[in-house]
Amino acid sequence: MTDWDPKELLRPAFPGLEESDLAELASVAEIQRYPGGTILCHEGALGDTFYLIVEGHADVIKYLDEENPRRLLHRLGPGDFFGEMALVQGGPRTATVDTDGPITVLEIHRDAFMRVLTRSAPLSIRMVLKVTSRLRDADQTAIADLRHKNQELRRAYHNLERLDKAKADFIGLVGHELRTPLTVMSGYANMLKVDERVQEEKRLSTLSQGILVGIDRMQNIVDHILDVSRIDSAVLQMRRVPTAVAVLIKEVESSFESALRERQLTFHSEGLSELPFIMADGDLLYKAFYHLVMNAVKYTPDGGSITVSGRLVQEKEGDEAIQIIVSDTGIGIDAEHHELIFEKFYQTGEVMLHSSGATKFKGGGPGLGLSIAKGAIAAHGGDVWVESAGHDEQVLPGSRFYVRLPLYEWKEGKAFEEEE
Repeated sequence: MTDWDPKELLRPAFPGLEESDLAELASVAEIQRYPGGTILCHEGALGDTFYLIVEGHADVIKYLDEENPRRLLHRLGPGDFFGEMALVQGGPRTATVDTDGPITVLEIHRDAFMRVLTRSAPLSIRMVLKVTSRLRDADQTAIADLRHKNQELRRAYHNLERLDKAKADFIGLVGHELRTPLTVMSGYANMLKVDERVQEEKRLSTLSQGILVGIDRMQNIVDHILDVSRIDSAVLQMRRVPTAVAVLIKEVESSFESALRERQLTFHSEGLSELPFIMADGDLLYKAFYHLVMNAVKYTPDGGSITVSGRLVQEKEGDEAIQIIVSDTGIGIDAEHHELIFEKFYQTGEVMLHSSGATKFKGGGPGLGLSIAKGAIAAHGGDVWVESAGHDEQVLPGSRFYVRLPLYEWKEGKAFEEEE
């Protein structure tokens, strides 16, 4: 083993330190050897030792997350010291120090180090300079990493934009391509339905009626696809007129009259008639509430209830808005799905895509309704969100969909920018 003098090892590391202080530190210093792969400092652990490297090297590292488990902050060599920050702050280690090969270090206990530090300006200045240098190096590393991550994010965002546009174009193309053959099929099916020979034969009449029901359902899906395509491509032609929400909700209720009766679902409305007119595209807003009520019908067991209530509220900016709540006594939605359900084609659970109609309990559908509702409401400058205690088919916690729409002041003869 080499005969090292601790005082001479400390001198170049702390230039300007008084001889008495050097002597005090040297008197309590111990020279230790460690094999490679030894962790001298554990991040988060309490430490009471200051280290000065005599021979060998060590890595100062941070453990971040599963994707970036190990990040190298500094590489230390002979003459470098570490472990001082935990001693000065009286807290845990801020990083892990790992040896990548055999290493020899000079170790000084906290008490002796702090005694000299409190009375020695040169030692204090040296500590400050060292910490500043490490912070500067860490900042440069962080900036370089951030720049690299930003470049990766820009590339990923650009690719996502291209994919999203391609998907939107494909959806629109499919919708338009399906509409023509469906129209032809509907025409032929209606011709069969009114044919005397088909009407006389009960079996043929039932078959033709089944064809028409299937075509009608398919046409609804195509219409939904085209609605999504128009919303995604921002080609909605909005025509704002004074609109009564109570009338829209009544029309929506009428659309589900047979389904509500068949499944013994109770439909309530509260406070809608007291709401003021809003400037809205009636057809587009009807679709939004249609899909919100459809969702409530689909996920409420037979015998349950659906309530649509409304009230006037104040926005943060002081402007007035109307708030509509579509609530149900259904199976509810887990918190992890509260935002995802408004994405195209996203569906929770296992819905019966082929075996049942859209208004049956947990019935089928393409997963576009809530996306259309969100797009239609956003086109009016509004917002929609859901609240639910969770999913439980026994307790039935229900769901509440909140719609907030700005209350625009309407003046006769005034045109809106969207319409010009």
